[in-house]
Amino acid sequence: MISWSNLAGVWLLLPILTAYILVILLTRFKFNISSLLAGASFKYLANYQTNLKIKLFLWLGILIALLIAFLGPQWGQSVQPVAQSGRNIVIALDVSKSMLAQDLKPNRLEFAKTKIKKLVSLLGGERVGLILFAGDAIVMCPLTRDQDLLLTFLDEVDQNTVSSGTTNLTKPINMATHMLTSTSTNATNLLAIFTDGEDFSQGLSQAGQAAQQAGVHIFTFGMASLHGAPIPEFDAQGQAIGFIKNAQGETVISRLNQALLQTIAQQGSGQSVIVSTQNDDDLAQMLSWVNQFEQNNFGEKQLVLKDPKYYYFVILALIGLLVEWIL
Repeated sequence: MISWSNLAGVWLLLPILTAYILVILLTRFKFNISSLLAGASFKYLANYQTNLKIKLFLWLGILIALLIAFLGPQWGQSVQPVAQSGRNIVIALDVSKSMLAQDLKPNRLEFAKTKIKKLVSLLGGERVGLILFAGDAIVMCPLTRDQDLLLTFLDEVDQNTVSSGTTNLTKPINMATHMLTSTSTNATNLLAIFTDGEDFSQGLSQAGQAAQQAGVHIFTFGMASLHGAPIPEFDAQGQAIGFIKNAQGETVISRLNQALLQTIAQQGSGQSVIVSTQNDDDLAQMLSWVNQFEQNNFGEKQLVLKDPKYYYFVILALIGLLVEWIL
């Protein structure tokens, strides 16, 4: 079965056929005028007209052959083994209520999503997974090289996804550790946590130590400012109705817990960075850190390739040009 690698170029057939029809009309008109003015013999004119028809037919064939070659015809196939290598990277995104604070614009959650999208595009061939967490944690996307699939899941995360519960950093670390170590025993396993650092869990230190023992390295992104911001409160229709207050009636200010995030990164033999609102130096630091780790071989994938056959039509066009030149 024939397939085409550049089928979008088929529109070129229209101007080619239009130009060809115009040439035929102009040539026929010129031939009739010339024959009347020159008074040439009927036999000469008949031979000339026959040669002209052959040349025009050849030029049509040449143009069509070149167009077909340009469209990239393919048939037949070959199987090529391709080695798959890279690193396993799980991204854990905080979706607790404090991530709706607006010290990052439009809020921490949306700003984190923007950073993650940039990071995923820069990671290239790495296998990336996505975990969402607040009081609990869920695997939103398993490890995959399909960036579009992961970004589709990420786009589904919005204000309605945000949990009303408290933040538990222990659960995403434990879940990511299990997710990474159960996939491959010899892979380079990395965890990137996007959070403001609020935590009400128990056993965070033990989770970090377990991750370190399992060979999971942790990078933390501080998704908040040091001065902090109040946490918006919304009604059932999603309309802002003020800010969350404590038992004393005071507005709660959510700030970056930088010390905690640095501790988590140190326990996980990784690094910590405060997210940048001015540039992507934070992502550059993450990539530099990732590139320190060896890429592991995940095995081979059988890649089925179609054989290009455009050169057949280029040869036909050259033969047509040769015949036209001889005539």
